[in-house]
Parts: sequence; structure tokens; C-alpha cells
Amino acid sequence: MKAIAALLMMVVASAFVTGTSQAADKPQDLIVGKWVPTNEKNKGMTFEFTKAGDLKISVKAEGLNLDISGKYKFLDDKTIELTMENPLKKEEKKSDKITVKSIVADKLVLVGPDGKEEEFKPAK
Repeated sequence: MKAIAALLMMVVASAFVTGTSQAADKPQDLIVGKWVPTNEKNKGMTFEFTKAGDLKISVKAEGLNLDISGKYKFLDDKTIELTMENPLKKEEKKSDKITVKSIVADKLVLVGPDGKEEEFKPAK
């Protein structure tokens, strides 16, 4: 009886650990945090995705210091809807859909509505 109980506890613990790691691998969880483009021409930009669905883009380059706020929402595991404010007219908002080509803990690849890919790495 003790052997069965021990085996049952191992199965339950294994299922819990497996379930937890699978949940952490969801794009909706992996995207949370600060990301920077790997492309040198976009140096000085930071994208911060919060768990609550807020998005903040900071641009600090060549004397420019700009913060743009917005929201993001996953429509499915590969499609994100972004709604961003116009930094010059905060009452104006623009929405677009972007595609998550791939995402892992240390690399994010997004495809914009224009079909261009942008690769990101976690900010330090």
C-alpha cells in the first residue's frame, strides 16, 4: 500500500511540474518583460510588455527621448493586437495586428503588418 501511495505522489508531482512548465512556455507569459531590438538601426528602443496588457515603447537615441503608451492583447498564440497612442496627440489611437513568428525566453521575433520581421532580445 505504501508503494502505491508513493507512486501516486510521484505521478501527481510529475503532472504538476509538467503543467507548470507548459504554462510558462505560453507566448502570453514569455512576452512579459522588457525587450530590445537586435537590429543596430533600432538601438535605443525598449519595448516593455506587462502582464496586465500594457505596452510602453521608449526611444532614447540621437537626442530623442520619447515614450509611447499602448495596450496589447493576444488574439491567439501567434497574433497580437496592438493599440498605440499617437505621441503628439494622445487622444488619437491606432490599432494593428502583428504576428509572433517565434518566442522563447531569450529571443522574440515579430512580423509587422507590412511583413517585415523584427528580432528582439531581453533588455539587461
